Amino acid sequence: RRECIVDGLMSLAAKSRTQGTKRWLEKWSGRWNAADTEEDMAAVVNSKDDWEKLRSLKYGADELLHLCDPSLRTVGAIHLLCAEMYAEEERALTGIEVSDDVSTPAKVRLHLKVLQKNTDYHTALSGSHQEVNWAQVSDFFVNAVAQIEGDDSQSY
Repeated sequence: RRECIVDGLMSLAAKSRTQGTKRWLEKWSGRWNAADTEEDMAAVVNSKDDWEKLRSLKYGADELLHLCDPSLRTVGAIHLLCAEMYAEEERALTGIEVSDDVSTPAKVRLHLKVLQKNTDYHTALSGSHQEVNWAQVSDFFVNAVAQIEGDDSQSY
């Protein structure tokens, strides 16, 4: 989660049009990187003012940053877990080479793209914010990979 937040904050800072917002995002990102102790991390994670400001910016329209919001901790964890667990399958579905970016934020962003394009996958993950239909998720990937192996020209 930490890596995703820092990546999202730096990405948003790079796109920011105002110097004040850019400095704030860079400073907050730096605090995430510098947090060495549990107490330091707790102060950064629970920084209510920073999170409220990020919410007011609508996370810069970045779904990854939105999923990192402490109020969505469970949902964010589910997506992070799926992105890591199914990274290989999601890369196969999109045709992205393994040598491309394999960072956690890249995996989560890819996961979110695959999720948007595949209603069966989306349905399996969105039954409830607390529950995932893991059997349905597994079935989705079994069927999708089987289709890829049967027809290499099909794109997901």
